[in-house]
Amino acid sequence: MADPTFEIVCEIEPATRPDLTKVRNFSAGPGPSGRAMRAGVTSDMRPLPAWKAEADFVFAQVSYSLDELAAWRGSIDFDGPIYAGVMVLASAAMGRKLGAQVPQLAPPDEWVDAVERDPAAGVELACQHVLDIRDHGGFAGVHLVPVSRYREAAARLEPHIRRAR
Repeated sequence: MADPTFEIVCEIEPATRPDLTKVRNFSAGPGPSGRAMRAGVTSDMRPLPAWKAEADFVFAQVSYSLDELAAWRGSIDFDGPIYAGVMVLASAAMGRKLGAQVPQLAPPDEWVDAVERDPAAGVELACQHVLDIRDHGGFAGVHLVPVSRYREAAARLEPHIRRAR
C-alpha cells in the first residue's frame, strides 16, 4: 500500500533556469499520494531570483544561525514551503575543511571548538538548531545533513518530532 505522506520532489539545477511548468508536467499525473511532481530549488542567503520564486518549495543553504535564517526568510517573498539547511559537524577537522573549501558553509568557531572538545557536540548543536528552527515557525521543516551521524541525530530528534500518520 502506498504511503500518502511519501513525496517525490525534484530539485532544479540553478544553472539551467528551467521552465518550472515543464518540470511539474513531467509526470503523466498525480502519483500514489494524489499529488503531481513538485519542483524545488536551492537558495543561498541572498534575495530569491524571480524564476526561483516560481518554485513549489525552497531548500535554504546550510546555516548555523537562526538569526541569519530568520532575517533571510523575512527578506524574501515566497509563499511555498521553505526548508532550512542544517548540517551536523561530524568532527572539528570536517568543520575546518568545510570552512576552507566552501566559505559560505563555514561553521562558527564555537561549533568547531565544541566538537573538538566533545565529538558528540556536533549532533547536539545541530539537533538543537533543528528544534529552534521548528519553534521559530518561519520554515516548513529542515533539510538535515547528518553526515556520518544519522543514527545519533535520529535518536536525539525522534522524541521531539511528531510523526505524520
